[in-house]
Amino acid sequence: MMHRLHPSPNDIILNSSVFTTGSKSADKWGVILYFNNGTRSNYSPNVLTMFLKNLNEHDVKAQYSFFFLDQNQVKHPIIHSVQEFKTSQKSWGTHLNKTILLTNPYEMMPDDVLTLCIEVIVTDDKVTVPNVPFNSSKIQIIEDLKELYNNRESSDVTINIENKQIKAHKVILMARSPVLAAMFTHDMSEKKSNEVFITDISPDIFEKLLQYIYTDEVSDLDSIAADLLKAADKYQLQSLKKMCEESLCKNLKPDNLISMMNFAERHNAESMLKYVNECIALDAENITQSNEFKKLEKSSMGFGLFRTLLALNANKTNEIVYTS
Repeated sequence: MMHRLHPSPNDIILNSSVFTTGSKSADKWGVILYFNNGTRSNYSPNVLTMFLKNLNEHDVKAQYSFFFLDQNQVKHPIIHSVQEFKTSQKSWGTHLNKTILLTNPYEMMPDDVLTLCIEVIVTDDKVTVPNVPFNSSKIQIIEDLKELYNNRESSDVTINIENKQIKAHKVILMARSPVLAAMFTHDMSEKKSNEVFITDISPDIFEKLLQYIYTDEVSDLDSIAADLLKAADKYQLQSLKKMCEESLCKNLKPDNLISMMNFAERHNAESMLKYVNECIALDAENITQSNEFKKLEKSSMGFGLFRTLLALNANKTNEIVYTS
């Protein structure tokens, strides 16, 4: 793979096999990859060019993501977009700067292989898969804990938040949260009174926290992921924190990348911070022109430095270009 990234007399073009999402419209797709290493290439030799092509005879609206995997199977996003693939505009795609791969080829292309991936969702034709007509076996303890959460039978501790009292079971709280365990084992007021007073979390968010503590699940996570991540961070519920990070990353947009970067940094959300930074780096030129960035730039020297470094880098290498 590495030798194909360098100039050669003939440009290399790869076409994938035809694939489908399995939608009702029997959609068909293909991926075209241009190495741009030939002397007669239409694109810059500094980039790989990739297109998702609509092979149908009708218009299709689709959400697609290009990304590649490094040696640790970590995703590196290239583009995420929703487009109308019309019969008059069958292909949408983007470019990937080769320097991203060549600066650390052993990590980015293990065994000299680039693993390029694409995910496609046909957004105007979702398929509902029928339920399997069998009763799936469930681990009984999970169902029992869900029942205990729902009825709070034999609860022995009260959490006071604002004007609301929430009942819970001390042993379950202690088993799940090191912070709550410390409250009930050390010589603190909570141990003596079996009451906890909380002032920095809303009752609704704490109920979601309890739902996770008892059931390992959270309903409607996407709508409260940011507030719940703060609570998970405070009470050292690391697996819940990871769930919230994943939810927030799935809902990133160009106009909230900067605020999400700050949020991840404040709450030590390392995986989220790494992912957001990669998204910003891939589209840095456009991000620095956003209103959100300009507002923060006025109050932070770091953002001014980021813009300066971007300008210097633009004079040396080509940036990622999104094809429309």
